[in-house]
Amino acid sequence: MIQKFLRIMQTGSHKNLSGSQQRAIFMTNFSAAGAIASYVGFALFYFLLDRSTLFPVILVNIVAILFLFPVFYFSSKRRYTLAAAWMILGVSLPVFINLRLYLGYRGGSHVFFILFSLLPILTIQEYRKRLTGLLSG
Repeated sequence: MIQKFLRIMQTGSHKNLSGSQQRAIFMTNFSAAGAIASYVGFALFYFLLDRSTLFPVILVNIVAILFLFPVFYFSSKRRYTLAAAWMILGVSLPVFINLRLYLGYRGGSHVFFILFSLLPILTIQEYRKRLTGLLSG
């Protein structure tokens, strides 16, 4: 089972890539799998907690789960930049939708949306790796 999981995490990786490129692909796939697992866990938790009140949040989590599966498809087609950008959007966008639903503009969640909308642009360009690491941290 661990071997099967590792094969899925290495989807899109091939021998002609450098070690750092293979690690980047692995981390993109691993992050998408981790996000899928967390969205499943949160959807179940919210369902058990109060499904009538939290139904919109549960629905957003289910859509987020479905939204993250194309990351593996893009990786398998060697569209690595698109896979990374899709993963970042798939992880961040549902959080902001839920924040907007329950906090509104007074909570300041729109500021985070602006910040995270810049992350795909920053991760695409190689010379901005340090800035991306700084902003992600």
